[in-house]
Amino acid sequence: MKNLLIILTLFLQPNKSVTNMEKMYYQEMIHHSSPQGVKNAVNSSVMIQAISETNNPSMGSGNLVKIGVTDLDFGGDGIDLIFKDVEVVLTAQHVINGAVALVVIERNGNIIPAEVIYQDKEKDIAAIVLKRPVTMTESIKLKQKRDNKIGKEVYHCGHPSVISFNLSEGIITSLQEGHVITNSFSLPGSSGSVVFGKRGDVIGIVVSIGFDHPFGMPELIEEVVRVTLLDYLDIQGIVEAVENGRTGNQSGDNTN
Repeated sequence: MKNLLIILTLFLQPNKSVTNMEKMYYQEMIHHSSPQGVKNAVNSSVMIQAISETNNPSMGSGNLVKIGVTDLDFGGDGIDLIFKDVEVVLTAQHVINGAVALVVIERNGNIIPAEVIYQDKEKDIAAIVLKRPVTMTESIKLKQKRDNKIGKEVYHCGHPSVISFNLSEGIITSLQEGHVITNSFSLPGSSGSVVFGKRGDVIGIVVSIGFDHPFGMPELIEEVVRVTLLDYLDIQGIVEAVENGRTGNQSGDNTN
C-alpha cells in the first residue's frame, strides 16, 4: 500500500506552468560565451528518481535527446524517404534497474512520470520516455563525432549527492574498448549524465566513478569517471519501441 501511495503521489502531480520570464531566468544562468557543449549539458539535464519494490528511492541523472532514423517507403509509384524523430531521456541502465516507478524532475521542479523503453545491461545504457511534455528542458539532437581521443574537452551535468544540476568539465584521459575515462568531477548521483564535447556532440553516458582501496577501505576518487560510448546505440530499436509503445525492451544480451 505504501508503494502504491508513493507512485500515485508522483504520477498524479500536474505539470507546472512556466512563464517566459522563468525560462529566461534559467537560460541566463549560462554565460553567453560558454561552448555549445556546456549549453547542451545543462539545458537538456533532468534528475531521475526511481522507486524500487522495497520503496527505496534512488536518484540519478539523464538528458533529453532527440534521435532519428531514415526509412524507405516503397509504396506508391516511387521510393519515398521518411524521417522519424523521437525524444527520449538517455541514462545509465543501473539508474533505472529494478524500478517499479520512474519520474524525471526538471530544473524548475516540474515532475513528469516516465517509463523505460529500452535498456542494454551489457553497455549500461537505457532510454526512457516521458508521459507528459517538458516545460523548459531542451531536447538536444543526437550528433556524434569520431574524434573521441585523449585531450578532448568534455562536459556533463548531473546531480551528485545534494548538489542538483551541477556542471562538470574535464578532458578524456584514457581510451578503453567501448569506454573512455575522463577527469571530470563526479559523485554518486551523476550516473546517467550524457557527456558532450565542446561543440555539442554526444560522446557517451557516465556509468561509474573511480574507487581505490589504499588501506583496505574503499575511497572515492571524484575525478576518475568512466563513460560508455554510444557508438553501438540501437537507434532503430529505440525509435521503433517508442512508435509501437513497447516498454522494457532489452538489448545487448538479446533477452526480452
